[in-house]
Amino acid sequence: MVAPAGRPQDRVAVVGHRGACAHAPENTFRSFATGIAIGCQRVEMDMRPSKDPICDLVTLARDRGHRLISPRSGMTSPELIARAHAAGLQVYVYHVNTADAAADAIRFRADAIGTDYPDLVFRQLGAESPGIDGPPRVRWF
Repeated sequence: MVAPAGRPQDRVAVVGHRGACAHAPENTFRSFATGIAIGCQRVEMDMRPSKDPICDLVTLARDRGHRLISPRSGMTSPELIARAHAAGLQVYVYHVNTADAAADAIRFRADAIGTDYPDLVFRQLGAESPGIDGPPRVRWF
């Protein structure tokens, strides 16, 4: 699998780390809603082991055939991402919390970028973000 060509903002998913934890307390509904309001395509959350087996996300992902690698920002290189894509893997680079790290992940053709600062990544992508002015409008199911 090769990352699709085109504008970076059309091919890179921005993932809010613990919501948008630079803007709201991490792993809270407020943080998740803020990440969505900023424009994140996804938000991730930390999960703790539980005696309740209802939410086994690893099994769910495996059963759905998801395949990806997730290197930390400073461990990512164009060669690593090219090798992963050649092997049919997607690359989700995480802890991308500086403008330089975001520019590198975009230039290296990462499929997704995990960040505490989604607005910073959107600026590096040259993409418009709805911003975080006013309360986020999110429907919780």
